[in-house]
Amino acid sequence: MTEESSDPSTPWVIAGNSCKGRLLLGGCAALSLVAFLVGWLVVADVRERARNMDGALRYSAWVLLCFADAHDGGFPSSAEMLADWGIEHGACDSLNTQVEGVPARRIQALAGASTAPDLRAMLAIEITYPEDDTQAPHIASKGEPSGLGTLEAVNGWLRAAHAARHHQESAATPSH
Repeated sequence: MTEESSDPSTPWVIAGNSCKGRLLLGGCAALSLVAFLVGWLVVADVRERARNMDGALRYSAWVLLCFADAHDGGFPSSAEMLADWGIEHGACDSLNTQVEGVPARRIQALAGASTAPDLRAMLAIEITYPEDDTQAPHIASKGEPSGLGTLEAVNGWLRAAHAARHHQESAATPSH
C-alpha cells in the first residue's frame, strides 16, 4: 500500500473509493435535478392559478361595474342581489357611463383573460359588500395567488366608479 492511499483525509484519491466518489457526485447531481424539476412544476402551477385568479377577479369586477352602470352607479348590497340581476342580464359588453380609470369595454377589463373564468378561481373570490352606500364593494382572492397589481387595479375600478357616482350626485344636489 502506498503512503497516499493510507491517508484517511483524502478518500477520493484512494483507487478503491473513486467509484464511491462518482456515485456520491452523481447522486448529488440527480437530487439537484429533481429539486429543480419539482420547483419548476410548482412555480408553473402557481402561475397558472394566478392567471386563472386574475381572470376571475377581472370578470367579477366587470360584472359589478355592469350592475352599477345599469343602476345609476349603485352597486349591489349583497351577493344575492348581484346573482339575481346577473342571471337575467349577465355581463355587459360596454358601460354606458364612462369613468376615468375604469375600462369602458369588457375586452379591456378582461385584458386577455378568458370570458368564461375558471370555476375554482371564482369560488375563491370574496366580495365584501358595504352595508351602506358610502363605499364600493371590495374584491379579495382569499389567499389564492394573483398577478401583480390585479387586486389593486380591480378594486381601484370599483372605487373610481363609486366616487364618480357620488361626485355626480353632489353636483346634482343644489347647495343651500
